[in-house]
Amino acid sequence: MAPDTRHVVTTAVAAALAGGVLWALLSRAPVAHAGKEDAAPAQSSDAAPAMALLQAQCKMNEAGIRRDLDAFEQNRGPDHSDTLHAVSSLAVLLRNKGELGKAEPLFRRALKAWERTVGPGHSETLNAVNNLAVLLKVQGKLGEAEPLHRRALKAWERTLGPDHPNTLTSASNLALLLRDQGRLDEAEPILRRVLEAWERTMGSNRSNTLIAVNNLAMLLKDREKLGEAEPLLRRALFAWECALGPDHSSALSAANNLAELLVVQGKPGEAEPLLRRTLAARERTLGLDHKDTLKSANNLAALLRDQGKLGEAESLFGRALEALERSVGLGHESARPTARALADIRALLDRGRVQLVVYSAQSAPRLVPKANMP
Repeated sequence: MAPDTRHVVTTAVAAALAGGVLWALLSRAPVAHAGKEDAAPAQSSDAAPAMALLQAQCKMNEAGIRRDLDAFEQNRGPDHSDTLHAVSSLAVLLRNKGELGKAEPLFRRALKAWERTVGPGHSETLNAVNNLAVLLKVQGKLGEAEPLHRRALKAWERTLGPDHPNTLTSASNLALLLRDQGRLDEAEPILRRVLEAWERTMGSNRSNTLIAVNNLAMLLKDREKLGEAEPLLRRALFAWECALGPDHSSALSAANNLAELLVVQGKPGEAEPLLRRTLAARERTLGLDHKDTLKSANNLAALLRDQGKLGEAESLFGRALEALERSVGLGHESARPTARALADIRALLDRGRVQLVVYSAQSAPRLVPKANMP
């Protein structure tokens, strides 16, 4: 099942958006990373709605932020705090639009300027370090991202202490980077420490804690510690459903993750209703062409294929491929796995139909003409 990586803004950013001061706070929002579909970042429970609001505002505010940036550069100078916040805000918008190559030089510019004007240990600088590191990870530049994450974590620990939210978010970012590098034995103790700290400081059912529960569970799954991972994922799913409802994006991601684990454990009968529920909810709330809906369709189709339910799997893969054709085109790399899966299933179905025809022809009764009577 395809991984998915997400970035979510904080409550402060959502409030800023609602208040119309988008550029002023975007650059200050700590950016936390969470791997796979498995988790949103270590932020508040309204993070997903905040992201939806941010994405809507992105389209309307890019021109305004660029105007502000030009005005600040002319009137206050390239290194003024207002200018740098506008630079970072524009970088965030471009990153969220998927224009990573355009966002990177802006993040680098902001970091260098903050280092020069307020010093390497200032909170503004450390937020800029983290923002650049997260972007580099998304770009697959893991070797460049790691020292930045380590730098931010060390500085937050020194200035704010080991249990501060910024420190724990930074620790999670580093651990998930290590996981993506395959260094699971290094990542696991960090994620365990993060979970323990969130539980102690925030409680067992707060969103930050549940995200940490999920991150640890998915790492344990990667390490084939399935028996330890399963109760963590069930805990996360139950808590998200109780807090936010069964159709909330966090609850649906948790359901998907539990289903993924159950498949690995050889429990397709338990996984299938979870995947069906996730797909139905995403179709209802996000629409047929949304990327998360398409991931759910592919996940369910793959499970049905492995169970030998080829007809329904073909239908789901076909529907997903049609949606991908509308959104990105069949030549896009994101459409290729679905296209291959659909072709494989159709080949199996065609082979089965041929075999059935041959068998039917071979087993059909033959009509033997009666001999002519004398």
